[in-house]
Amino acid sequence: MAAGHPRLAKQKLQALADLVKLKREQDVQWGFNEWYRAQDGQPCGQDWQTWSAAMFLYAAACVEQKTTPYFDAVREA
Repeated sequence: MAAGHPRLAKQKLQALADLVKLKREQDVQWGFNEWYRAQDGQPCGQDWQTWSAAMFLYAAACVEQKTTPYFDAVREA
């Protein structure tokens, strides 16, 4: 969104949604893992990392609002 490409941001958000669904434990609906292996995208670390979930929600809000709350003000300063 900050680069001014809302359609691309929406596409990347969907790709991120697909990624964060991956999980290590089978009894959870979403993974929100600690990290993902670059070579094959496999989830690593622990499931249910709240910081991963929080940043996903922030990214979704950015796409929905077509802005980057907080960071817009930082860039203007």
